[in-house]
Amino acid sequence: MSLYEKIGESKPSYLLAKAEGADPIGINLTPGQGTVKAGTVLFKESNGMYSPAAAADAVITKDLVVLSEEVDTGDAPDHDGAAIAETAVAYRAGHFVDGRVFLKSDAALTDAIKIVLRAQGIVFNQMDGVSNTFDNGSHTITYVANNSASPAEADYVDNAMPGSYTVLGNDTTGFTAPATKSFSKWNTKADGSGTDYAAAATLTVSGGVKLYAIWA
Repeated sequence: MSLYEKIGESKPSYLLAKAEGADPIGINLTPGQGTVKAGTVLFKESNGMYSPAAAADAVITKDLVVLSEEVDTGDAPDHDGAAIAETAVAYRAGHFVDGRVFLKSDAALTDAIKIVLRAQGIVFNQMDGVSNTFDNGSHTITYVANNSASPAEADYVDNAMPGSYTVLGNDTTGFTAPATKSFSKWNTKADGSGTDYAAAATLTVSGGVKLYAIWA
């Protein structure tokens, strides 16, 4: 089954049976946690078992996986710890549908947590709602020379995950300064009437952004 066969299908509990590029592993779930839904992010505890991750557990220093199917871990263990861990399959990496993966108690993933998961190979495919294409969770930052060069210099394109992004300097983009001028800043409009961004400034990314070089 391809990644895109079920996109848009109205099944709230549905998670792709085999996410694109997924790396499945067998795990033991900590007993006594009741039913754990498919798509739950799990973290590896010090005893080697996996439990549903709250926000505080979804950090880069912990091993994180996505549970592939619903598992009943039973009620709380009895006093002698006799409960037996359930075995399950989880994905250590792969491309998943945004909104089908969540934290403990169905808590939604924040942008910061998506970045942590992405660093571990768990990437999300998001419908952008305009062109009905997928952007794998990242957005395009396009830098434009805006220097009237002939022929025009090619744009410099960078990618950023939602959240904080550090604006590049022209020492990275490498655009040629017009005669008698030097790089000053970036602006969201070619004529400089939009929002200014200095090199190394912080830009909050929630979609694609085009920045024009301003020369002075």
